[in-house]
Amino acid sequence: MKTKWDLEKLYYKSLTDPQIEKDVKEFESMQESFAKKYTKDKTFLSDPKSLKKVLDYTEEEAKKGLIKPLFYLLLVRDLDAANTEALALEAKLSERYTKAGNKTLFFDVELGAVSKEQQEIFLKSSELAHYKYFLEQLFENAQFTLSEKEEKIMSLKSAGSSSKWADMVSTIQSKKMVSYSDGDLPLPEAIEKISTLPKEKRRELWKNIISTFKGMGEMSAHEMNAIVSNHKINAELRGYKTPEEPTVRGNENKQEVIDGLAETVTKAFSLSHRFYAAKAKYMGETLMYEDKNIDIGKFSTEFPFEKSAALVKKSFGEINPLYADIFQDFLDKGKIDVYPNKGKGGGAFCAHHTGLPTVIMLNHIDNLRSLETLAHEMGHAIHSERSKTQSPMYEGYSAAVAETASTFFEEVIRDTLAKELPKKDQLLLLHNSIQGDISTIFRQITAYNFEKDLHKTVRKEGFVSEKDMSKMLSKHLRAQLGDAVTVSDHDGYFYVYWSHLRNFFYVYTYAYGQLVSKALFARYKKDPSYAEKIDIFLTRGGSASAEEIFEEIGLSFKDGAVFKEGLDALEKDIELFEKTIK
Repeated sequence: MKTKWDLEKLYYKSLTDPQIEKDVKEFESMQESFAKKYTKDKTFLSDPKSLKKVLDYTEEEAKKGLIKPLFYLLLVRDLDAANTEALALEAKLSERYTKAGNKTLFFDVELGAVSKEQQEIFLKSSELAHYKYFLEQLFENAQFTLSEKEEKIMSLKSAGSSSKWADMVSTIQSKKMVSYSDGDLPLPEAIEKISTLPKEKRRELWKNIISTFKGMGEMSAHEMNAIVSNHKINAELRGYKTPEEPTVRGNENKQEVIDGLAETVTKAFSLSHRFYAAKAKYMGETLMYEDKNIDIGKFSTEFPFEKSAALVKKSFGEINPLYADIFQDFLDKGKIDVYPNKGKGGGAFCAHHTGLPTVIMLNHIDNLRSLETLAHEMGHAIHSERSKTQSPMYEGYSAAVAETASTFFEEVIRDTLAKELPKKDQLLLLHNSIQGDISTIFRQITAYNFEKDLHKTVRKEGFVSEKDMSKMLSKHLRAQLGDAVTVSDHDGYFYVYWSHLRNFFYVYTYAYGQLVSKALFARYKKDPSYAEKIDIFLTRGGSASAEEIFEEIGLSFKDGAVFKEGLDALEKDIELFEKTIK
């Protein structure tokens, strides 16, 4: 199997590959031709046949994946954030792509502005039946669309007012080394390593990690204030009522569903408190913040990547043999970059786009969490590959649906381990399963609550200092972790590193996905034939809203039923853990 991205075969031979320029020029030419034709021919605004012709054309063009050069450069920089050549080329090409894309902004603006009567004609047209959901979303969100000229300004300024700030912090982090008595460590590796160390070394390393965060604190605070302020300006210009509304609408969720999710999970923080209290009692000590994710014992089983891959392939194949085949294809074709390296970004992700190869980045260190991360990211990858059964218009999917797919496959691998691990590892597995759920459900809603607090404060006060930002995050962490875990004001400096906080309010999708996936997995365990319905949701892509997709296969969001069901399942696991450790 290949353990490094084979970008030469998947994307381009190098940064100087002439095909990069050819693809950029083809994209520019496509945008120019579209603009020339449809700035004059406006029949698409009144005739269903004409509109269908335009939408058919855009779907065909999407298959070419002409965004490939930018995608490639992002991947190159994920492997080496210090690659200034890639950074410079990315900046140049981003500007060209933005300018080219701005030429066709008029299409969505003008189509979204048609009269209510014309909207009804389009939505009822049999010729446009395939595009009905796309049109429904376009018309619904048109109220937040500005004029064509204003949209161009928003597009042109977006990178400089937001993403470049976040990229700056990420790039600096990737170069940071954390002092450690056993040898200095890259910051991402140090954070991955913290929970695997004995107490004294853990205390030493966490203290040095916090010191590293503090060294970046003032800069990062200015970065966060800048991008939050920019978000505020954009939201107000567009007419959104709350800071989270753009994300919720963008994820095609209903606001009342997400409000209910946050409220339900926050009220259930007591489950998190119970778990950590039981863990502290079993460990016989008060837990510090850096202790929250430590194992309660040592697994007799290790998980090198080769073994992890075999377990994932076997367990996924039991759900559907096609899933094992997809995984094998990723291993064979260099679509997974496995191990941590200096300069490589931290964490893990799955990246996909219409017309392009899907790839996964890991930082595998041979422990159980790395195995679960592999399952999580392969869940995204399988979702991406199965969604390719949709047309390009609907091949993409919302974040809430995405996180359901990934966490479902985490449930699958944990179930496999429960059958295969020796008995002495069973308690450790139960503990880690609960801890994973706590992190995915409660920790992410903690981040969501922190974001709401931060955005509200920046809007009211104008600026939040690094110390106040750290205290704010610490406050929310204490609410989630309870008295059994000691959280200092310094621990809140983790905001410097928590990249999801820059993708505003995205974090709720993890909790949403985990709770829905637990409901799905319970149904599968009760009736294995339910796997057919799970595949239905995986192949639906973005052809319906998240709630509609799950309701189609039997789940209910009325009064938060699905979320409560997931929390009930978690409570049973915690009760078993409390009983077992006695």
